[in-house]
Amino acid sequence: MNDQVMATWRNAHLQGLILRRLEPSDLDAVAKALQAGEGYTQTTAPAETWQDIRAGLAGFGEDGVNEGFVVGEGGVEAPIAFLLYRRRNRATDDFGEGNILGLLEDGVFPADGRFLQVHDLWVAPRARRRGIARALKRALEAAAASEGFGMIYTVTETTHQAALTLNEQLGYLEVYRGPMWDDVERVGLTKPIG
Repeated sequence: MNDQVMATWRNAHLQGLILRRLEPSDLDAVAKALQAGEGYTQTTAPAETWQDIRAGLAGFGEDGVNEGFVVGEGGVEAPIAFLLYRRRNRATDDFGEGNILGLLEDGVFPADGRFLQVHDLWVAPRARRRGIARALKRALEAAAASEGFGMIYTVTETTHQAALTLNEQLGYLEVYRGPMWDDVERVGLTKPIG
């Protein structure tokens, strides 16, 4: 992890919490946390099994495209928070038919097309309201800046007021509102970096 990311994390003053890069060995715990569905609206789509979630995390922490940060706490084996993200390029990536990233106007993206996409951000219920999500987002912004990515793209549900407020406070702007991959209304947000 680069110095800029670590300095940003230290400036968050989260005593006793350690930020590190996601490792493939973390993925079972990540899938378990995501399976709980905390903070997600129920949908008419069938619930994903642990195996489906785990399969969808293939490559995270090892392929150079799908990366993440993990937050640990002294004496706690499983992560208490994580942020998974993807390195993307609007000019070269295939987003698939109907994917909102392929449907947004070109002007939403940096001129070179390069951006980071938040895949998942999760904080354990017992660790919430401590500034961990904010610190993770700031660490991602530092990573984007240090790697020359001009934007971050993230999604949250319209009913997730805490996430919407955090994104607004951090300077993210709404670029889309509506259903994306199921019947739940979501908000797509971007933040220019640099």
